[in-house]
Amino acid sequence: MLFTEMMNELSEQYLVPDANMTNASIIFILESPHVQEVKHGVPVAGASGITMTKQLLGNECKQPLGLIVKAHLNEGIHNEIGKVGLMNICQIPMQRTAYQKDDIESYLPMFDIIEEIRTANHKERFKNETYNEVQTLILEHFLKRLRNVESESCILIPCGRFAQKFFRLAQKIDKDRNWKTIEEVPHPSYNSWSRERYKNVIDKVIKSYHEINQIKDIK
Repeated sequence: MLFTEMMNELSEQYLVPDANMTNASIIFILESPHVQEVKHGVPVAGASGITMTKQLLGNECKQPLGLIVKAHLNEGIHNEIGKVGLMNICQIPMQRTAYQKDDIESYLPMFDIIEEIRTANHKERFKNETYNEVQTLILEHFLKRLRNVESESCILIPCGRFAQKFFRLAQKIDKDRNWKTIEEVPHPSYNSWSRERYKNVIDKVIKSYHEINQIKDIK
């Protein structure tokens, strides 16, 4: 079975769509969904999303950012959250632990490859051409969705080394696009956004978030 077919078949059950890309003024770009994201059908619906919420909205806010964005979209509420977009580079999980046992066994060759791609963020190309083929599939799918972001005034924030690597690869292809970005933002896992070493860049993120709208509080 071709890897394109494998990814398409896995997408039928495990794909997590991007959120609020049409109306977004600021878009957080993450790696890939995991268990909570698949369950709720939105990016950053787990612990990483809670870390983001605390930094953007204050420690009193306990819900993951993805669930807040999804709820506000469903309810038609317009405030800062309504200007936030969320997307993953890869719309299906890149860790086999997010999949059911039968699917892991059926698609084992795919998981061996995508898990290696997920962790090899220092490599833009692999010695094994099969790995390059799968990486290109992921990149092309991401780039297709990124091209739908019409406004170059929209702030793009790739979070973590994986997202940053793929965003760089996308920029090499779309050289004519002048994206406005905030660079070197860590992935929000393991409460990294609260660490002192990342304070300066997270402060930039918070400042940009509040500048997209005058409303500072979420109801």
